[in-house]
Amino acid sequence: MPKKNGNANAKTLAFLFERTLLYDNRAHVSLRVVDYTESKIRNLSYHSLYPSDHGELDGLVLKAFENEQGQWLGGSVEYYDLYAVDIGRAEVMLKTLRQIRQHLDRLNTRFGHAENFGQFAIRVADALGIETIVKESKHNSGRYDDNDYVIGNIGDLAYWLDSAKTVEAE
Repeated sequence: MPKKNGNANAKTLAFLFERTLLYDNRAHVSLRVVDYTESKIRNLSYHSLYPSDHGELDGLVLKAFENEQGQWLGGSVEYYDLYAVDIGRAEVMLKTLRQIRQHLDRLNTRFGHAENFGQFAIRVADALGIETIVKESKHNSGRYDDNDYVIGNIGDLAYWLDSAKTVEAE
């Protein structure tokens, strides 16, 4: 799990906010953990022979789906779109997921269960040390550097989730 340190070369973690429409025109939201250092977005990278900062978070995504009432459902933390997983990486992934669950369990004991996906995501952000969220505002290409982004703090997540809905809540 990430720890804050005084390393000047340390990566800054962020959630990359992505919204897509499902076949029935309801929204799907994912929050992908990325490196956001020096105003540049980079994917994290795990390789067993060449360890890197936060490589254990490569492919880690939070997901939620919009229901008919305009509420976000799901709240899953999972590894997604993985290229290759060997036994070492599987063990690192399992350890990371367990650490996140333990952190969430402590918060649930202290504050009760999260009431919605936004609260859940903020708690996962706390577990990972994430304070920043980025969202693409203009898509020019498949490269991060070619696109424009809106940058916010994790407290902006509730607003971004509300603006991503396709159904007005009743």
